[in-house]
Amino acid sequence: MRAAASVNHVLTISRSISTQITPASIESLASVGRLRDAVQSLVLLRFRGYVHCSKIDEAICFFEGMEEKNLVSWTTIIAGCSQHDRCGEAVYYFSELRARGLEFDQVCLVCALNGCVGSCDFEEGLKIHGLIIRNGLKLDTFVGTALVALYSRCGMFNEANAVIQRMPEIDDFLRTMLIVEYGKHGQMDCAIELFESVEEKSVALWNSLIAGYCEDGSYEEAADAFNQMHIAGMKGDEFTLGSLLNCCDVLGLKFGEQLHSLIIKDGVESSIFIGSALINLYSKFLHHEQIERVFGSIHEPNIVVWNALISGYRKKGLNREVIHMFRLVKASDIKPDFVSFSCVLGVCSTLQYFVTGTQVHALAYKAGFESGPVVGSAIIDMYGKCGRMDLATIAFSDIHNHSVSSWTALVGGYVKCGMWGTATELFDMIPKKNIFSWNTMLFGHTQFGSGMEAFTFYSKMTKLGVLPDPISFVNLLSVCSNFSLEEPGRQIHTQIIKMGYHINVLVSSALTDMYVKFGKVVDVDVMRSKLGKYSNNMEVELVSLNT
Repeated sequence: MRAAASVNHVLTISRSISTQITPASIESLASVGRLRDAVQSLVLLRFRGYVHCSKIDEAICFFEGMEEKNLVSWTTIIAGCSQHDRCGEAVYYFSELRARGLEFDQVCLVCALNGCVGSCDFEEGLKIHGLIIRNGLKLDTFVGTALVALYSRCGMFNEANAVIQRMPEIDDFLRTMLIVEYGKHGQMDCAIELFESVEEKSVALWNSLIAGYCEDGSYEEAADAFNQMHIAGMKGDEFTLGSLLNCCDVLGLKFGEQLHSLIIKDGVESSIFIGSALINLYSKFLHHEQIERVFGSIHEPNIVVWNALISGYRKKGLNREVIHMFRLVKASDIKPDFVSFSCVLGVCSTLQYFVTGTQVHALAYKAGFESGPVVGSAIIDMYGKCGRMDLATIAFSDIHNHSVSSWTALVGGYVKCGMWGTATELFDMIPKKNIFSWNTMLFGHTQFGSGMEAFTFYSKMTKLGVLPDPISFVNLLSVCSNFSLEEPGRQIHTQIIKMGYHINVLVSSALTDMYVKFGKVVDVDVMRSKLGKYSNNMEVELVSLNT
């Protein structure tokens, strides 16, 4: 305790003078001996303080300004980046370390491997594995686990198992990680085989099997595994129940309510993890009263719980309540995270609240989130929806590492503002397009393009292997309606049936609207009959689209 207090005291002193010193100014004072060592220690202390306080942008800037960098400072920046979702930069800094011919140790290698895991950078990870072998480093649990995490995350299970065979021992942590990754990659047979190979199964191992089934989309099997767990005399914990609550999209509200009863019986409803999962569950089914009851049962809600509540309000379309809840978060001295900021900025986009949006932008800037791809994209989208493409462009330039989301948000802003030519040029510049970026341009064609241009664009999209989703078809059906393209509309209808999207409420509604415009009353009646049993979900679908 005394040591921790001393460290905190030194960190406080270091931060208090942080505005008065720079690496260069400090090191220029250190001309001899002990003074130089003391100054270097202070520089390193301040640098670590930035990382410790999650000020990763400041940490990177400070690191770049350091005239003398040793193994500790290199390891600190690599570890800091990998721990704060800047994994690509962690890999970059390790590459820089190697390019400069500097020495590294086992800790530095593992930090770099963690960066490769986070960014799924198999090639760089393979190079680091080669360094481990060439330098004769011991493949202990520390290094071995990082390598297994890399290979399994990238779906290279043969390589992962080869590493395991060379490790001195395998613990439950490694097994649980592998089982979940098997589930993510659709190899539940291997997951089950590994699970069954363990005689004494822990709760953590059962949890990994259930989570693996959930990742694989085998929700009924996840529920069955939970029953088998009880038969085996094992009592699940909050992570077991939390995983199962996430299956309720498929297993239904009744199953979720049964789990909730069990949660109340076990007395874990006030758990942060369980409470968040319950709020998410009732948000999906728009049970507003239950959301508030669960939230009220949590003694000290953290930002994860607040985010679940805010997201629940947004799904229900209670946009003004979202803004109110965000203000309550600030008043409670809880620091909003990137989820909080992106959610409230999304509401400002929907309502076109320019003033509130700029205020939230200022808060995001102060908290250091405006340059991240998630919040940055939400800021761009908000300014675009408010018709301020000048500010949207500035926000785009503020983002350090652009993602397809930030590019799409910028393109969408120009589409929204009717600047179709610019939107088209920017779309062609997106390095890696996803279905959302393609849909943004399809929507633009419904507003500004011609009917045949839209279908040419759609053909280009499918030839590149991009599969359409319900929103793609809604946009195409809108084009057919607007330009009276009856035959292409019927062809799209055929594709919709083949892909099973005819039961989607939004697609069914778009089909109905199209046939009404074509004057096909019989076809409209058929669509309405198909829509019938799904009409209860109409509000959910529409809210999802509008937000």
